[in-house]
Amino acid sequence: MAITDRGTPLDRLARERRFRAVFNPPADVGGRFSALSAFGLVPAALIGVDVPSLLERAREAADRGRLAPAENPAVGLGLAIGAAAAAGMDKLTLHTTDDLAAFPAWMEQLVAESLGKNGVGIVPVAGEAILPAGLYGSDRVFLVWESTGGPPVGLPGGMRGARIEVEDRLGLGAEIIRAELAVAAAGEVLGVNPFDQPDVEEAKRLAAAAMACQAATAGTDPAPAQSAGAMAGVRRMVGELGPGDYLGIHAYLPPGPEIEEAIGRLRRRITEMSGVATTFGYGPRFLHSTGQVHKGGPPGGVFLQLLDDPGQEVTVPEAGFGFSRLIAAQAEGDYLALRGAGRRVLRVTLGSDRPGGLQAIAASLT
Repeated sequence: MAITDRGTPLDRLARERRFRAVFNPPADVGGRFSALSAFGLVPAALIGVDVPSLLERAREAADRGRLAPAENPAVGLGLAIGAAAAAGMDKLTLHTTDDLAAFPAWMEQLVAESLGKNGVGIVPVAGEAILPAGLYGSDRVFLVWESTGGPPVGLPGGMRGARIEVEDRLGLGAEIIRAELAVAAAGEVLGVNPFDQPDVEEAKRLAAAAMACQAATAGTDPAPAQSAGAMAGVRRMVGELGPGDYLGIHAYLPPGPEIEEAIGRLRRRITEMSGVATTFGYGPRFLHSTGQVHKGGPPGGVFLQLLDDPGQEVTVPEAGFGFSRLIAAQAEGDYLALRGAGRRVLRVTLGSDRPGGLQAIAASLT
């Protein structure tokens, strides 16, 4: 089964090899707005989601989205977060109850790729632990989704933002529509086009050049995490963070709970030391989604790129290269694109000892 735009290499391959099914979503729907197209609905159906009910909630939200601005919950939300960002509160911090925990990752891409451009925008902060009130900077605003009847998200008092009640998980159909309309309204406030992504192509171009051994690679080799140079670099990077900055951790590592727990502790320590927001994600996501705000958004982004030694190479079928080479090229392309955008970036490799490398980075901040 394949879900892809018509005419792509995957579309041609699927038809040539007679895949069981090929789904071509509408060509005029951008990726981050496509959750309620075949890209999202086919996987939802396969895992047993009640798709008709999900879409009925979405239709109801779309109808409310046609109301006048004063009566329109989506436009009201977008105007609020856009005005907050214009006033310097541009770190939109996302929290949910446990049963909705996957939603912020989608919201993060929607906000980052739609609104981070022309040197302005909103930086979405997902997956961050709830911290004591005194650790948050004045650039924060919170957006919280809570299930009806469940325990509330325990934010500290005095935090600016909004809480949205979701009847059940099928209510996410309505929340997707609300979020998409809100982002469009926020783009109007900020003076940016929420439907383009001008800064993501450069990282893809540089990654392709690295694959072809054409990239300018001088000075891009990562420092070993347990080396004195890497530990000093991390200390210096965190020590130089100031008001309005944020630190993004870009992990070109295999996803897993051990990695995420260690990164979670590291994020908390960075905020305790500096008061700035932190973001985290696995590469190569930054080449085509959240990377838009990293390169084109507010200039206060500072980035820690984490790599490793993946060990035995695994060949990409019929491609003539392996996954480790591909990932290394993607990481290098993103590094060069960030540097080209004037961002501060530090590259560190964990080598083959990922837990030990993360411990060394954490130890540098004690």
